[in-house]
Amino acid sequence: MTLLDALREKLGLMGTKKACDRGECGACTILVNSRRINSCISLATFAIRFFLVINALKV
Repeated sequence: MTLLDALREKLGLMGTKKACDRGECGACTILVNSRRINSCISLATFAIRFFLVINALKV
């Protein structure tokens, strides 16, 4: 599962957009540990720390 899919489908965070699904357009870009990442081509397990931060902010 990609990070983009996890954010949208599992966590219900719809702010990250899905466009080209190849990392070329930049619509899925998010910040993880102060680094820009194309979430449509990154595995969800790569950013487990990001999930913890998002869940803490979502409460």
